[in-house]
Amino acid sequence: MPSMRMAPRRRGWVTALLTVLAVLLFALERLIVDDLRALGRWLARRDWVARAEAWVGRLSPYPALLCFALPGLAILPVKLLAVALLSQGHVLAGVGVLLAAKAAGTLAVTRIYHAAEPALLSLAWFARVRATLLHWRKVVYDSVRQQYAWRLARVQWRAWRHRLRGWRQQGGQRWRRRWAAIRRRLRQLNG
Repeated sequence: MPSMRMAPRRRGWVTALLTVLAVLLFALERLIVDDLRALGRWLARRDWVARAEAWVGRLSPYPALLCFALPGLAILPVKLLAVALLSQGHVLAGVGVLLAAKAAGTLAVTRIYHAAEPALLSLAWFARVRATLLHWRKVVYDSVRQQYAWRLARVQWRAWRHRLRGWRQQGGQRWRRRWAAIRRRLRQLNG
């Protein structure tokens, strides 16, 4: 019977590929999570969102679980639309719709989870599943953070963010100068 073990050389390539994919996934997650947190804070200041979160927070465990599951079910048709767009060759539109649906669903699930967390954790099975998922997430993150590719990606990410900040500041100053010149020109023409 042939061995199910992978040859060491092949295992090294598979590990490297999975590490690079994990690094890309975690970097994308960081980018999205940071922006979604800012959007979530903005939404939390809206009166209707605060009332909805308070209502979800008062629900008993199983209705709270239903509210927690609804965003995932609600964006399923949107994800199918994205797949249809992709299958017809509309790559940018499909990816855009998919990313927007994922971001909206993640934001909704996060807000609902934080509002309903006490009720959800009162379900023993939910608390066990959550603890198991958080444990394995930590194991994977710790493993990836030890990889050279992760450390390199973090350094590159910080450098890119620093450059982007500089471009924004320079661009903002450039646009302010242009706008001031346009206003001066308009005053001259009207004066």
